[in-house]
Amino acid sequence: MEEQQKKEDGLLNKEETDTLHVDQILRALNPRGRYQILHILLVLLGIPSAGFQLLSNVFIAKRVPHRCAGPPDGSGWSDIFGDTGNLTIVQGRCKLLLTDNSSVVDSAPCVYGHQYKMPENASVISQFDLVCDMDWLARLSQSMVIAGQGVGVVINTFLSDRFGRKTVLVSTSFCLLGCGLAVAYAPNAIVFVVLKFLIGGFQQGILVSKATLFVELLPVEYRSVQSWLSGCTWGFSMMLFAFIAFCFRLRSLFFQTYENDSFMDESLRWLIANGKMKQAQKVIRRIARMNKRSETTILQQIQEKLVLRKENGAEDSERPHKLVGQESCQRLSLLDVLKVKRLLFNSVCLWFCW
Repeated sequence: MEEQQKKEDGLLNKEETDTLHVDQILRALNPRGRYQILHILLVLLGIPSAGFQLLSNVFIAKRVPHRCAGPPDGSGWSDIFGDTGNLTIVQGRCKLLLTDNSSVVDSAPCVYGHQYKMPENASVISQFDLVCDMDWLARLSQSMVIAGQGVGVVINTFLSDRFGRKTVLVSTSFCLLGCGLAVAYAPNAIVFVVLKFLIGGFQQGILVSKATLFVELLPVEYRSVQSWLSGCTWGFSMMLFAFIAFCFRLRSLFFQTYENDSFMDESLRWLIANGKMKQAQKVIRRIARMNKRSETTILQQIQEKLVLRKENGAEDSERPHKLVGQESCQRLSLLDVLKVKRLLFNSVCLWFCW
């Protein structure tokens, strides 16, 4: 009677799913169904937006030809050099030069600012006068993106495991949207640099949660195909980046691109591993409905496999394969990467490739 009630309610408990690997549930739900295809497309479509933020400085902080500006009324050179006589004033890139056609007699800083050969909002260089003594701020902005990535990947990895992949993905996507819009209208260079640091952190939140969600979407036998798809999408999006940057040449328009992942489901693997069985059941129902699979049939198949395991003597203390997240399993930390040789070797290879 209890088994029949479970089939009717479509509800699996934690003890049952602990005896059955999530991959078997995913296979029963059809890993090539419409649900998986839709979510794969959503994941892949979100990769370009995260990649653009990493390399955007190539375009929004591009070098702009410039020279020292002259006095507003065109007759104020005497305020700088006094009586110039027959001497010539040369408006250099970072200095005003007073020459006698053969040598430099005197020089002065660009007291009247700079003239640029492009519109002011074509680059942060021209907008914030990041030239000459201030050009280090333009270079610092990209360094802050990388620094933000380093901080973000550590924090967001923990948050993704603690609160779920979708939670981190949606929240960091909204934060990246806000920072992207704020950068487009930053009032000064300091605010611009700080926002670039935040963008680096939120960008890693998107990539970390999206990559994990993507991997957990399908059984393990599809991992190589998933890696190929994500790699090709990243490469293609970087090639597309130049064209998009050309279309949005004014930097205030360039950042206003965003994709929303709020209607994606949480990772089924994460839900089951963390004992959130009611939410996992909702996801299973949605997958079965979109893939045109009978939920009752799938639950019956799962029950049959559970019974078969018990008949084969697969007792709790003897099962070699359990889901990550069981109370009996040891929870690993970041330091375990340095302790486990295989994890350390793989990590070093990935760091080197990056």
